[in-house]
Amino acid sequence: MPRFRETIPVDDYVFDVLMRDIVGHDRQPAAYLVYLHLYGQAAREKWKPVAGSLRMLAEATGLSKSAVQTRSNSCAAAN
Repeated sequence: MPRFRETIPVDDYVFDVLMRDIVGHDRQPAAYLVYLHLYGQAAREKWKPVAGSLRMLAEATGLSKSAVQTRSNSCAAAN
């Protein structure tokens, strides 16, 4: 069985700008990990909406549920 199912192209912006802004400026590396996970899920689903719970995101990223919730709250406040 192959190690990876498929390669997902990621825009340069995600690595060159977004990573620095979220991890460096906002000091929220957990938010970046959750973003990357959701980006990958959306790409695999042909950009259809991705449903998920705190528990699912925590298990998929290796983060605690509270870290995922903090990330979700900070994103909601930014919008």
